[in-house]
Amino acid sequence: MLRRPLARSPGRAPHVRGGSRRPRVRKKARRGRLAAVTAGLTALAAAGGLFLSHIAYSGGGAEPPTVAALPTPATTTGPILIDSLARAAQWQPIEDTTGACRSDSGLVVTTSSEVRCSVGPETVFPSRQTIDVLAQLSDGACAAVYFRITSDGAYRVAVCPDKVTLAVSGDGTVTTLASAAHRLETGAAAHAVTVFADGSQVVISLDGSEVLRGSLTQASLVSGKVTFGALAEKRNARAEVRFTQAVLRAGGPETIPLPAFLHGDATFDARLHYFDPSAHVAVIEPAELVTGREFCRRHAADASSDRCAASALLDPRGLTVTVPIARGSRVREFRAGDSSCVDAKTHVGRCDATSDDFNGWATENSPAPAHLVIRRGLLVEADELDLPG
Repeated sequence: MLRRPLARSPGRAPHVRGGSRRPRVRKKARRGRLAAVTAGLTALAAAGGLFLSHIAYSGGGAEPPTVAALPTPATTTGPILIDSLARAAQWQPIEDTTGACRSDSGLVVTTSSEVRCSVGPETVFPSRQTIDVLAQLSDGACAAVYFRITSDGAYRVAVCPDKVTLAVSGDGTVTTLASAAHRLETGAAAHAVTVFADGSQVVISLDGSEVLRGSLTQASLVSGKVTFGALAEKRNARAEVRFTQAVLRAGGPETIPLPAFLHGDATFDARLHYFDPSAHVAVIEPAELVTGREFCRRHAADASSDRCAASALLDPRGLTVTVPIARGSRVREFRAGDSSCVDAKTHVGRCDATSDDFNGWATENSPAPAHLVIRRGLLVEADELDLPG
């Protein structure tokens, strides 16, 4: 089994606070899980509720269109995950006897039977959720979208060249729940797949048009994780599917605003789930620096909680995004006992650090509190946040 990368779902790792320095533990072997990633934002696509970020560096050209700013805590009602899938980040490569998931200008899934990309985000989405992704199919290949994944099973949408099916798996069996004939072009064409689940119903749309409705019959599968995969229509025949531009979110299929920092300039605090300048990729979760009292007021927490007494902590936005890191990016740290290395008001580290030292701190403290600077969609600076205990 592959070791999980640093990019984990919000809240799964302990948050270690304090100002003590640590040995350099982030070495090349720990960074090697990611490949080089393209950078920048070149386009937006909207079709029938689909609103995806196309992240691919063009090296110049016209200014990209302006999109809405980052959703605020008041308007974010559940997790949102955005990943172009251009290179390995929130989904990591796997290979076993059933097939493989790898990164090659998209999440490329190959199989002669069925394979599920199991090393993916740990984010749990609620009953009402929407999945948007682009899928490119080879002849005889079916793109698979798995949702409400739990230890009890999962639902599977299979988009094939001649039909779309909804199935449920569990206890080693797969049961088809609904099916509809639908012709799709294979080869170079990429098709927009939208899966909208709400309670006991699911609606599947392709390229902006509804093609199938089905009932979700398993009472134990009301929420869960999401991932992608592929099926071969004919056993022992090689099938390949390429996924790009994934947007997973709680809520309905209405168009959502994408964060402006995907193509523009921004400076904000965040929780850092993965950071690797050698691979030019990071997974971030924007957050707001607030007092413990304000945090507890927003979340209706018990006033006796230790968190309510904190002088500063991060309130995450529930938005997890894969972003490219600029070559020559800067990292800065705080140092215990050296007041010149931290801004007392913002808690931002101000002393230059090495990439190895910064990555060691980020790994130990994942999701690590950080202050980020983004220019034209590229992460150009990441600074440690020294949050008091």
